[in-house]
Amino acid sequence: LWCKETGCEVALSEAQAIHKLTKVNHPPNLSCDICIANERHRNLLEEWSKAFCVECGMDHELSEIPAQVDRAIKEKSRYLLLVDGKPVCMAGRARETKTGGTVNYVYTPKPERKKGFASKLVAKLSQTILDSGKKSVYLYTQLDNPTSNKIYYDLGYRVISDSWHILFNYH
Repeated sequence: LWCKETGCEVALSEAQAIHKLTKVNHPPNLSCDICIANERHRNLLEEWSKAFCVECGMDHELSEIPAQVDRAIKEKSRYLLLVDGKPVCMAGRARETKTGGTVNYVYTPKPERKKGFASKLVAKLSQTILDSGKKSVYLYTQLDNPTSNKIYYDLGYRVISDSWHILFNYH
């Protein structure tokens, strides 16, 4: 009805599932460390954030990446998983309330995939959020990505709702 009234076109941009976790099921131990990304990691964060957006079909956010990375470094909200000192995976911490927090921007470059790095980083970051006094942790996944949905389910996340990002295009 809105499109008929205004002459706009509507398009589905993202179909996501919203997941909630209250207790982490930790994956098998990996020899790795977690660190908060800093200015030294700026170029890597920009590169991986752009790749994340492209792979997730979020091209409309590409122009915002430099400002997002600036904020993440300033707020100390982007984390890296390190193996032998080398970053192999990234994730973000966002949208905190009194009782909850969100994990976002989970990205592993293709050469490092299928090694358990994303599982380990999300588990560690989720536990960090819970240990800070939060009762639950949330994250979004694309509905059509069975790999990430299974990884998060195995960690203890459960789907609580779907989320649809709809774009209205006006001529």
